[in-house]
Amino acid sequence: SLGILHSLALKLQAERIAGGALRLASPEVKFEKAADDGAAAAAVAASEGASGASEGSMGLYMPLASNSMVEEFMLLANVTVAKLIREAFPQSALLRRHPHPQAADFARLHDQLQRHGAALDLSSPTALAASLDGAAKPNEPYFNLLVRCMAVRCMPSAEYVCAGEMASLNESTYHFGLATPLYTHFTSPIRRYADQVVHRMAAVAVGWDEPSEELADAPRLGELARSLNERHQAAKQAERASVSLHALRFFRAEPVVADAYATFVTAQGFTCLVPRFGLEAFVHAWPRDGGPSPFRFNASEKTLSCPGRTIRTLDRVTVRIAVDTSRLHPQLKVELLDEESGTPLLDVLAAKSE
Repeated sequence: SLGILHSLALKLQAERIAGGALRLASPEVKFEKAADDGAAAAAVAASEGASGASEGSMGLYMPLASNSMVEEFMLLANVTVAKLIREAFPQSALLRRHPHPQAADFARLHDQLQRHGAALDLSSPTALAASLDGAAKPNEPYFNLLVRCMAVRCMPSAEYVCAGEMASLNESTYHFGLATPLYTHFTSPIRRYADQVVHRMAAVAVGWDEPSEELADAPRLGELARSLNERHQAAKQAERASVSLHALRFFRAEPVVADAYATFVTAQGFTCLVPRFGLEAFVHAWPRDGGPSPFRFNASEKTLSCPGRTIRTLDRVTVRIAVDTSRLHPQLKVELLDEESGTPLLDVLAAKSE
């Protein structure tokens, strides 16, 4: 029976993708702590910049085939229930929409991909999905994942909405990423309040419960949707802070050298993703002592250059990750390494200039 379910999930996924659904990605960090490792000890160690052997492990969370199978049935349930509650509550149904992105939102990523021999086709959702599938390099296993992560950031965020408010604003409830006219959150009532509200609406729609004025109150549901969006953003900020805290603890023992990919280049430096650890951090192009930067920023090309080296978005680089305990609050220190010597490139360039 498991094989039948897996085959059905693959069929559902193929139908979604054929309809224009996107397969996007977002870097998610996985921490595995030792048996005697507690949250309080981790917080103290990070805040005090403690040194010592790292415990547990840290890495990029990679979904299993079973995750994908369960996801397909969850998506089907959410779409089905969205249609159900929209019919029962045409004005107050609590839905989740993903606005259609504009071509300008992808302009920078499209330009950077062209420099790497790929491109984005924005003529339709199906064409965009196909071009994302084709953005790959045989010798760079993380390249496609990186492109999908960056594509997520080019799009507007998904949000909770009240069906009636969208109608009055002449806006669509369409979910662009999933390519479906109606979508909601129904499958996780134990961890999301939105799902509880949708469960109550679904119970009324199938006759398990009596209608209530609260569920039919469109202005009230609109206000609730805005509150849920704010709390969702706050939860994401808390999640990022938690990752930063545990990353400080993980890297406090000794520097670690790893491959990384530049994701956003500025005059001050560049943001990079370290797939081995699922970590995203900023690499400074300026010496921390306040001296002049040996790099030159090209605003039109969005590149950082120094003698013999140019950093572009999506380039693979080698970095050293450590914890700087010289300040009041310990900070993660990520440095770009010289390809030949394996030492920090800023130090190499400074030595050459003397």
